[in-house]
Amino acid sequence: MLIALGFMVLTDAPNSLASQINKINLPSSYQISKNLSQGNDGQVKSAAYLLDIQGQNFVGQFTGKIMAVPDPSKIAVGFSLKNGKSDKTTSEMAKESKAVGAINAGTSNTNSVFGGAISPAGYVIRDGKVLYDDFKEANSPQDVAALTDEGKLIVGRHTLAELNKSGVKEAVSAGSALIINGTKQTLADDSCVNSRTAIGQKADGTVLMLVMNGRSKGSMGATLKDVQNILLEHGAVNAAPLDGGSLSSMYFQGNILKMSAVPNITKDCRHLTNMSQSHCVILTGFLAYIPRHNSSANRGSQINKLLINDSSA
Repeated sequence: MLIALGFMVLTDAPNSLASQINKINLPSSYQISKNLSQGNDGQVKSAAYLLDIQGQNFVGQFTGKIMAVPDPSKIAVGFSLKNGKSDKTTSEMAKESKAVGAINAGTSNTNSVFGGAISPAGYVIRDGKVLYDDFKEANSPQDVAALTDEGKLIVGRHTLAELNKSGVKEAVSAGSALIINGTKQTLADDSCVNSRTAIGQKADGTVLMLVMNGRSKGSMGATLKDVQNILLEHGAVNAAPLDGGSLSSMYFQGNILKMSAVPNITKDCRHLTNMSQSHCVILTGFLAYIPRHNSSANRGSQINKLLINDSSA
């Protein structure tokens, strides 16, 4: 299985996060595979699984989902841009890529407050290649979420040159970091509840992909502080918010598990009325894959027998 996401950077600049980055002690690829394939009881474990999230804030109750992926090497960025605009929903992107799971990812420019994404905002890096960069200042640090070739998630403000130097393979632009090396970061504004999408990583390498319901019955939405606390409680040591609001969405095993926050008020955002319909088109996503054939002896033959069914993809 594979999933996709953000970005990382190292720098000696006074205002950078270089001194704090990547204190995570990730297991080796072999140990991750062993832990992934077999639990303490000797039974086969899932390569990805969902966690239900419930909570309450000053507005009311909120709900959401975390897609947890124990092996960070199974994460990659999906990119959708045709004739200068996005043309796929999260589920469509996942199915086309034969991914078993996906969430929306990088920040984007829209044609209105509730409109669909029309172009990425910032960086898009996939498989080590820069697919998109709309920053005019090459040396200007920007907020990102990225995975290195070692499977480490880096968040915070970094330049494209720093990302390249650090061996980033998958990356998108993100919001200001929520957590860095286990420490909560100061949030500029926490007065708004909304649908939310975020990504984090535990010290053992497990990637947490969070999507929160917003403006729906039983879940009016979450604040960034809510998201920060949820990810911290679930063991994240690094985390960043991704694009939220009407674009927040999750796809897993043939189902859309997250409703859009906004009804069908533009042609770009399709109203979601049940778990099988499409939702807002996106430009980038984090995609989760399980390969049909795995030749790596280190990952073991059991990886392909995990309980995720990708037949619908």
